[in-house]
Amino acid sequence: MQKPDYDIIVVGCGPGGATAANFAALNGMRVLVVDQKREVGLPIQDGVSVLYSMSEAEEYAGIKIPFRWVETQIGESAFFSPSGYYNGGQTWPDGISIRRSMWEKGLAENAGEHGAHIVMDTRLLDVLKDKNGKVKGVKVINGNEIKEFTCSIVIGADGVYGKVAHTCGIPLPTNPFVGLTYEMVGVYPKMKMPTYEIHIGDKISPGFFSWVIPHSDGKVGVGITLSPEHLKEDITARGILKRFMKHLEDIDRYHFDKASMVAMVAGGSTTVREPGAKYVDDNVMVIGDAAWRPMLGTRWGSAGMLTAIITGRWAAETAAQAIKEGDTSAASLSRYPEKCAKSLGGRSKEIAEAREYYNKVIFLTDEKKDKAVKEIGKQISTLHLFLRGAFELTGCLPPVKAWFEKEGLS
Repeated sequence: MQKPDYDIIVVGCGPGGATAANFAALNGMRVLVVDQKREVGLPIQDGVSVLYSMSEAEEYAGIKIPFRWVETQIGESAFFSPSGYYNGGQTWPDGISIRRSMWEKGLAENAGEHGAHIVMDTRLLDVLKDKNGKVKGVKVINGNEIKEFTCSIVIGADGVYGKVAHTCGIPLPTNPFVGLTYEMVGVYPKMKMPTYEIHIGDKISPGFFSWVIPHSDGKVGVGITLSPEHLKEDITARGILKRFMKHLEDIDRYHFDKASMVAMVAGGSTTVREPGAKYVDDNVMVIGDAAWRPMLGTRWGSAGMLTAIITGRWAAETAAQAIKEGDTSAASLSRYPEKCAKSLGGRSKEIAEAREYYNKVIFLTDEKKDKAVKEIGKQISTLHLFLRGAFELTGCLPPVKAWFEKEGLS
């Protein structure tokens, strides 16, 4: 049998793809990474750009985050009600707002230094298959040149609309979200404490939440995430974000009359799903958002970048082991989703219950949201950080459940 061009080909060089490439190379694999962008990390597609646990990000990515990549240390996370009420937040010792493009490029450079071959401005046209329908490589276009590369395993790290998953019959997310953020300077007053502010309300964040996030001294990200079903011909993401900014002025939280927008960030995302769904097939694996953000152990929750990193690492390590063993079948590669499931440590019901009550808060009426934030705002903020991997539950769920029972909403 002819030796393939590469052992592993990774499609997508975001945080998950770069991490997968790095750990595949560290495990002795010949690795190719292709990405349709012209430069790693640009354009930025994540308006939040928060690492919920810096120490764990460093541990699992295998890279030390230099100070120049950090925009600010985040002091707390806090919910704000539709009327602007705030009832204290959850302090947050290990969260940072990161310079996203530097972070992604640093991960890619780390992979390149360890032997992965990265090619930008290269778009996936098709996943190659043999006569038995099994994956054997990729067909790409670089400039005006079409090329084919063979490999033992393809790893799809190409996001919520991933072509690898689609081409290989792996289900794509059916509930994507769209996000839009303006990075702004000249917003006043300045935050007294760097706070990840989460604002909820049917008019300002239909079906999810809006946010204000500190990026650096004098710069903040103001953004929204929502389901496309809330967008109509006369209701656009820009229109809802404009409405949110006016709301912030109406409640006298922030003012934008002297502010300037220095960047607009738009992208797609997805929610999490429990491990056990299809992440692999013969000779192919998907990670991160392309895998619907597999729900991991509590320290990782659903945060996009961190989930991409850890699934990228686990997929790469599994792929390298499978290639060394000479078995790249779906059965062999299933050790990767099994590891995702095992990370929950038997706590899937507890995590699912936390998610259930978090979503109940999001879908309350505005009147009830006001009351919830006034009475259990801090506990909701803790629940948010738990579900994004920064905290244990620390007793926050019983008061939330008790409140819903008191209101007759359980």
